Amino acid sequence: MSATKTERNCVIKLGDGRDIGYSLHGRSHGPHSFVLFLFPGIPGNRLFLPPTEARFLEIGRIYVLDRPGFGLSTYAPRSLLDWPSDVEEVADQLGIQKFSVAGYSAGGPFAVACAYKIPHRLNSVHIISSLSPPEGDNIYEGMTLENKFSYFIASHCYPMLWAALQCGAGMTRSFGPQRGAMKKEFSQCPGDSTYINSHPETVEIFLNCARENIGKVGESPHHEYSVITRDWGFQLTKILCDAPIHVWHGLQDTGCGRGMLNLLIKNIPNCIPHLSPAEGHLLIFEHWSEILHTVVTDSATASTLHTSPSPTGNHHHKHKARHTAKRHYSHIHHHHTHHSHLETRHSHSTPHCHYKSSHPAHSKQSTHKTKHTARDYAD
Repeated sequence: MSATKTERNCVIKLGDGRDIGYSLHGRSHGPHSFVLFLFPGIPGNRLFLPPTEARFLEIGRIYVLDRPGFGLSTYAPRSLLDWPSDVEEVADQLGIQKFSVAGYSAGGPFAVACAYKIPHRLNSVHIISSLSPPEGDNIYEGMTLENKFSYFIASHCYPMLWAALQCGAGMTRSFGPQRGAMKKEFSQCPGDSTYINSHPETVEIFLNCARENIGKVGESPHHEYSVITRDWGFQLTKILCDAPIHVWHGLQDTGCGRGMLNLLIKNIPNCIPHLSPAEGHLLIFEHWSEILHTVVTDSATASTLHTSPSPTGNHHHKHKARHTAKRHYSHIHHHHTHHSHLETRHSHSTPHCHYKSSHPAHSKQSTHKTKHTARDYAD
């Protein structure tokens, strides 16, 4: 068994002189089964990582990246489409050719941007409890009034946003009020509230990230909010990505509600929705093992396709995988959160795969053609 390690304060110097901070979790040396770049939400940074089972850390590497202005990364007023170039340069310096990306909450748009701009580098894409582009009249559906207001001022009023973030920074310095505010936010969804009550350490994960970002509240978060709540610079329908694009979302999410979910799954070509009826914005904590298992299997599939001796066969398998993804969905069930097992999913020798729930009770539903679509659960 390979030794694993965690390094929380790593920095890479980009070609333009900027620093990108990151943390590394997983296999310290030798071959690995997967590489994942994780993009946290706001106020997340490289300190953000859901509790991760040792079985994943022993076979792969997870890099959690600080976006410009967060954590150890140099602030720069970058656009959403600038981020994939940063990720690609980080991967190059680390000697990584192919990898998966995952974006949580406000980090979701940055994962989508990678699918659009650097699809040739990707084994899979995971869009988790994510914001959508500001398109259409129904994107606010399912959001609380407070979150609707926050989204509105982020996209329309810089001064109000800056003041709100300064207020948040003050609360973070006095840890008690900020902890209470976070618990109140999560309590608006019964699923999130239940999880927080049984896992109070989850709030500390967010607080640790927020505390490190206090000194940068005047520059990076307000700029990033304005970037992700305005025109993204590309259309979702124009994404051309052979790698599977997974959309993980709780249907009780009041931060990134059903309106945003609907926009994402209806416009991203061949995306694979994984929907949880009972959960909210903390879905990543409940289903992190299932997400990582999907990363592993997709990475194995990509490796098999890459090493296939027949170019014609490669094209056939990619087309079949994309077609399968278009007509199948995964319906996550609340009570089977921790029941995913590496050995029950797709074989590493399988050249293409059906994307299904890892729980045995759901495999029949997910691997056969069905009358239902993801939209039946999202609408």
